[in-house]
Amino acid sequence: MRRILTIVFFTALSLIWGCAGGEKRVVRNEKPRDGVRTAAFKQMLDTPEIATNNLFYSAAVYQGRLYYLERRPDRYIIHVKEIETGKEEGIILNRGKGPGEVMHNLGIRIHDSRIYFCDLIMRRVNIYDLQGAYLDEFSLTDEIGNPWSFEVTDEAFYFAGTIRFKLSRVDRRTGEVRSLPFDKVYEGGVLPGGTLSVDKATGDVFLGYYGQPYRIEKYNKDLEPVLSFSRKGLEHYPSPEYFRNEVTDGTVGCYLISSMRNDGRFLYVANPNGQEFDKEWSYRVMDYFFDVYDMKTGQYVSQIRVAKPEEIQGDNVLVDIEQGKIFSLVTDYGTATRTMWPDTEKRSSRTLFVFDIE
Repeated sequence: MRRILTIVFFTALSLIWGCAGGEKRVVRNEKPRDGVRTAAFKQMLDTPEIATNNLFYSAAVYQGRLYYLERRPDRYIIHVKEIETGKEEGIILNRGKGPGEVMHNLGIRIHDSRIYFCDLIMRRVNIYDLQGAYLDEFSLTDEIGNPWSFEVTDEAFYFAGTIRFKLSRVDRRTGEVRSLPFDKVYEGGVLPGGTLSVDKATGDVFLGYYGQPYRIEKYNKDLEPVLSFSRKGLEHYPSPEYFRNEVTDGTVGCYLISSMRNDGRFLYVANPNGQEFDKEWSYRVMDYFFDVYDMKTGQYVSQIRVAKPEEIQGDNVLVDIEQGKIFSLVTDYGTATRTMWPDTEKRSSRTLFVFDIE
């Protein structure tokens, strides 16, 4: 009996040690546990008008429909396309500073039959129903810094930022803000920050960094660190950096993690993609794959590769995972455009691809 009690005691103690000190838990992955899988190409939708100033948050999938932003001088249009049929409608948001009007997008999210438009100039999140009727707004304070990406749950808004704060949470009921500053002071050059994915059932937050070293951090809903995980094999990709040239302002380099989504069990992470490090805006040819991690443990589960389309040169955004399908938005400036659209004069394309993963 004493022996049994001793075993139980040490087992319980090991569980306590395993759960304590969450910020110290680190998982360094090398190979996927279940190997490489292939996603089957199903269909594609042309999205030529999509706003590319923040492609990673210019689109969302909700209940079988694709929602994406178009920017015009006097207004924004939210295009709504039925994914199966291609049937399209449009929601017009006028530019301005009044209630329901918008000035400059961070992006859109869809949650619980509501559209959330984050406005960087007005420092607010506008809320609309699915038909575009204005419902409410939520002001953003300086405590979240300069947001780069955001997510929405029933309880809170979550923001990944640049310059000052890497992660922030705003309670939707009380307005209380919690923010985590960057570990190092930003001094220009390499683009700081990353992209978000939130488990809407638990409130767990995943922050995937844009640049080197490749890493993903997990926090609970109170922004307390739980674990961090990484994987080897991506050290040769350059980090994105800010630069200015005569053509435009923007970032150049490779986004190690451009976008992430989850299905409540697995975290899906888009492959490295983006521009090369030069001022001619040349684009790297991408290997088209998604890494899949266990959301609870951070273990590398599998890699999903895509056989079609081939030789994408540009940006790949993981828009959503829904009902056994991957929705991937690609901006291509290379040979894939001419392969996908042989009967047009397109020199580039912006296309949503749908893949079956079951």
